Amino acid sequence: MAIGLLSTPSLTFSISSKNKHIKEKYLKVAKHNARNTLLRSHLKFNGLNKLNLFRRISKLNNRLCLFVFCVEYSNSLDTFVIQDEENSAISIDDFFNTLSNNQIPTYCLFFLSSNPKKLLSELKKHHKKPFFCICCLGYDLMLPVISIACEINNWWGCKSLIHKDIYLKHIYWCIQNVLGKIKSFNGSNYFYLFGVQPNKILWRGGQIYTKEIDYDKILTESRVEQISDTLKRILDESYNKRSIDTAPQKNRSISQAFLWLCEIGDEYEKNWFFLTRFFEDTFTNRFRKIVPKDFSVRPKKNIDEEKIQIFIQNFCSVTGGEYQFGTSINEEESEPPAAFHIRNINQFKIFVHPITFSDWLIFSYPLPHWEKYNNCLQKPVVNVNAIEAMLFAQIIQNSLKKIDRYKNCRVSLPTEFEWEAAARGKMAFEYPWGNEFNLDHCNCNLAFGYGTSDVNLFSPAGDSPSGCQDMAGNVREWTSSYAGIKGLDWAIYNTDPIIKNLDSIAENDRLIIRGGSYSYDSICVKTWVRNTNIAVRKDTHTGFRLVLLGS
Repeated sequence: MAIGLLSTPSLTFSISSKNKHIKEKYLKVAKHNARNTLLRSHLKFNGLNKLNLFRRISKLNNRLCLFVFCVEYSNSLDTFVIQDEENSAISIDDFFNTLSNNQIPTYCLFFLSSNPKKLLSELKKHHKKPFFCICCLGYDLMLPVISIACEINNWWGCKSLIHKDIYLKHIYWCIQNVLGKIKSFNGSNYFYLFGVQPNKILWRGGQIYTKEIDYDKILTESRVEQISDTLKRILDESYNKRSIDTAPQKNRSISQAFLWLCEIGDEYEKNWFFLTRFFEDTFTNRFRKIVPKDFSVRPKKNIDEEKIQIFIQNFCSVTGGEYQFGTSINEEESEPPAAFHIRNINQFKIFVHPITFSDWLIFSYPLPHWEKYNNCLQKPVVNVNAIEAMLFAQIIQNSLKKIDRYKNCRVSLPTEFEWEAAARGKMAFEYPWGNEFNLDHCNCNLAFGYGTSDVNLFSPAGDSPSGCQDMAGNVREWTSSYAGIKGLDWAIYNTDPIIKNLDSIAENDRLIIRGGSYSYDSICVKTWVRNTNIAVRKDTHTGFRLVLLGS
């Protein structure tokens, strides 16, 4: 449990302003959005005037106080003033004097102003108390500022992943991280931060609200795939929906996951911010589908037609008809569960092995973050996300238009049903080669070291009934099938692929991945086991193969 050196925070805000550049219509929209944010956070939403502000401050001893105000310079008063809900002005000097007289120990100031630099100079006069302030140039970022204040309120008393005691400077650092993410896609320099007395302890220890997440995997520096799985669970928790009906404890769990991502997200997933409920609730209407626009999959100008012909010959045929999927015995070994069922599959062709670096370089230039790939041309490509895989598939499809026989064909990631049909055949094998595990038939369980192997190393002994290589171990493989949301539609098999075209992918879509990787054990590389990954994530365990449809 947390040992609180200060009581739980108090949030006070006013988003009224007489600034002539702010339209009243916009302020109404901002107030409506702010109200929804506060209700989801189980915080009170009250109007503010000078009298009740000072009355409220008088009751806030021994609490962290969060204030969100619109602040503008008043020529008549020759100082900065806060606009209250009744459009009367509260001078900054009066505000700070009231805080000082009532011995408010710690406060965080979120000031929106059209002149933040000048305001910052004014604020530095009031440095006797520990505080940090955020001055924001754009009133259109009012909602993010209120959302940040709500998150700080929900973080209170939560256990950190990296600190035993929570100092003011740590919260300051987390907020800097969030503001940096906002700047990264908004392109603005809106925020100016100023802090004093950063070594003030806010609380000691902390409580765990995200009880189903094995966060020790990160703290103990476990294997990469274990850390990846833990991060996946943290991202899932941070993306859960909030509503006025959501239990306060659940809201705290969502916020704790967001805090943990602020602390360690950049180390494991550079796009984590775009995969959170904070981003979804705050920016989704304005900045939807930002991440997928920034990828560097570029087609080569003159692709060798002879190499294209050789590449096409590496597609294996999978007959259409009735196939068994999932299992009736241990479906809980799969995440999501893999319940037994039967369905019909149309005939298609699937690439004989995961796409290798050699295959990739026929059609496209290497990705900027790839290093030392020259020594692993026959190994599967890794550090590639689902969107980059789809862009690569589109390049191949465009290249096939030069060949009459294939000009109307479609190249894509396989659905999970196409992948499983190719992996286990109509005999519904547990492993591509049969029902008994054999470590000599695949690269798994770290038996061959920490890394991938050449794609033909275990052929033909490890081949599937359709002739496919490496469908157990080596690398996990992207599919185009939607994975669902845990607790909502997690166990449902989706009949349609989510990826119909690149524009249909959102940065936080979770897709099914299949096959397991070189570090997975013998259970996890079974043909029916399902795993998931977020579309924009990439790691050293995940690659892909393609299907050819309409040939």
